Amino acid sequence: MDNKIKEAEDFIIYDYKIPFSTRLQKQFFWPVYRYKVSISGFSFGVLNLFEYFMLKFIASAGKDKLKLKSLTGMQEDLIDFLQQKLTNKGYLDDNFYINKKGLSILSEIDEKENEENLDREPYFFYIYIDSFTKNILPVIIPIEEEKVIQSTITQEGKSLIVFEKQSSVGKQNENDTKKIWAFDFPQNYNSDINKEEVEQLVIKSMKDGKIPYQENFKVETIEESAEKVYLAVHFILQEGNTKKWLITEGFSSDFSTIFNPEYLNDAGKEEVTKSRDYMIHKSLNIPDKIQETMPNDIVEKLTPYYQYPQIFEKLKQIEISKAGLDKIGKIDTSDKQEESKNKKKDLISNLYQVMEWSFFHSAKNIQGKNSILKELKNKSPLEIKDKSLKIMKKHKLDIIEKYKNNLKVKYGSIEYSLKEDSDKQLIPLLVFHIIAESERFIILMNKNPQLINDFILFTYLRNPAEHNENINIKQEQIDLYYDTCYSVLEFLFPTLKSSKDIISKNFYFFTETESQIHKKRFMAQKVVEEKLGFGLQNKLAPDIYQDMVNIEKFFINSDQNNINPNIIKNLYNIFDKIFMHINQNISTPQKIIKVNECLEKANSVGFDVDRNELKSFERINKERLQKAVENKPVSLQSSFLVFLFKIDKKILRKISKEMSNLLFIINNISNLRGHGDILIIKQKKGALLQNTIRDAHILLYDFTKKAYNLNII
Repeated sequence: MDNKIKEAEDFIIYDYKIPFSTRLQKQFFWPVYRYKVSISGFSFGVLNLFEYFMLKFIASAGKDKLKLKSLTGMQEDLIDFLQQKLTNKGYLDDNFYINKKGLSILSEIDEKENEENLDREPYFFYIYIDSFTKNILPVIIPIEEEKVIQSTITQEGKSLIVFEKQSSVGKQNENDTKKIWAFDFPQNYNSDINKEEVEQLVIKSMKDGKIPYQENFKVETIEESAEKVYLAVHFILQEGNTKKWLITEGFSSDFSTIFNPEYLNDAGKEEVTKSRDYMIHKSLNIPDKIQETMPNDIVEKLTPYYQYPQIFEKLKQIEISKAGLDKIGKIDTSDKQEESKNKKKDLISNLYQVMEWSFFHSAKNIQGKNSILKELKNKSPLEIKDKSLKIMKKHKLDIIEKYKNNLKVKYGSIEYSLKEDSDKQLIPLLVFHIIAESERFIILMNKNPQLINDFILFTYLRNPAEHNENINIKQEQIDLYYDTCYSVLEFLFPTLKSSKDIISKNFYFFTETESQIHKKRFMAQKVVEEKLGFGLQNKLAPDIYQDMVNIEKFFINSDQNNINPNIIKNLYNIFDKIFMHINQNISTPQKIIKVNECLEKANSVGFDVDRNELKSFERINKERLQKAVENKPVSLQSSFLVFLFKIDKKILRKISKEMSNLLFIINNISNLRGHGDILIIKQKKGALLQNTIRDAHILLYDFTKKAYNLNII
């Protein structure tokens, strides 16, 4: 960390979205290498890339910023900037509507698009290579759109730098300074980046909506000499997660290499580790100042929820009101009665908000959330109600007739409640859980069939309480909703343990066995997130992610030398899915696939290929292989051979450097699963089975992460 910031050409930042609530802890600069690449197929004459597509969207969708933001994914300030530029160029009128000149230039560009053999000027982009891992970062930026930090940056000591002016990553006050870590560039950097990798990055970026789609593009040149630049990123601790969760949003995935000892000298390692541990302790533990204001038993009870700031603050207020209410008891004076009414109103309002925030956080873990929202988008409140009731009937969930209309909610209310910065609404969140058929939520409802009715009645009590109106509620109801609140929290966040049993005997969801099953699943999800990194985990296809969770459940509380042999079927299926997923995004060569040629290709790039040991591949006939080329499900061996057939050799060589035994592991999985009876295999080939399980388990994450870094998954 003996930083030499003068080596850097620029200090940059790029846009990102964080798919979860965070507690921003520490900013730093990470050294990356910047390459300029030229790509043909993105040139639009007098308009640059973003101007052209903004004009296209305005022509078809109008000038409304919110609509343009939804269609393009651009921020409002960028939309405003582009509208101003297009107006200054004369393509929009003063009200930002497209005019005749704008329509004319679009027509000219579209005509040229259709001309064959058109010689175009290439368009220039920046791509970035991590200086340590040599991975291409998942971003490509037109050079004129790169965001350079316009601050005076000076060095202080060996590892700290200082912002001296306001900037997008500095403090708000212009006179303030901000100390930030900067990591030194490694020595002897070299990278063998090639056009095929850049093409894969372009394809991935177009699919992710980061750059506009172009069918006929070509990577023309990659600048040989790279520039040293610093990228502003952050240590992030995710709200509600364990101390193992420390990631940066700047790379869109987990970046554990920051703490790798080989990248830090002893002094730097000690400094980073000490600061990290301090940040984690600070984020997971109630500060002493706050602890001093609460009894010890309440501190213990609320500590697990300190990770969720909104929930913690409301629980703190609930405990204060509850203690005050219990103290008042049945004292029958007008003053005490009035005080009791006020505390009841506060309790109901705060308990309700805890439920809202709890189901908001629960919704984040629902697989396929965006596709469910898309399905609901054009449905009326009545259609949403009918869909909810149909699903409730399917799962035998009860609802009182007079409460059914409460499920008649607007799509906009559901969408709004799922946003980070919105006011949450309990009933729309519950309706979303019903329609999503959230597994945990359905179990929750089955365990207490009256719960949905209780929540709706809760709404009737909460609304007047929120508006400071008198409510008629008995102490027994207060106790019920108080117990309900903590029980739901315990259910939704099963790994957060308090020192006391907070589930009342009148409101118990799980038998001990059921509780262990659900905690096991939750632990498996944590393992997957830890191994993949939160960003990559969220980018995986939902079925692949779920298969990984199911695989990890085999390993929870198991003898690592005697894993359940049935896992070999799960490993077989997930590798088959992964290769099919990759294959569908790669173009098919104009030749016939042959097993021998696929294996020879693997051998030529450095994989261990012993034909005597790879018999499972020899058994695939050409008819089944051709079906696999068409991406039809056939077998793991077939999808893997198609992967070898389609993937570029330069990319394949990078994979072979880190996992040269890939073919042997896939072969062994296929052979063992192909025998059918796992019990016979266990008796006859026990050692091979356990070794293959261990090797395949490691390979699963290594290959997935490598494929992500190579932009092929």
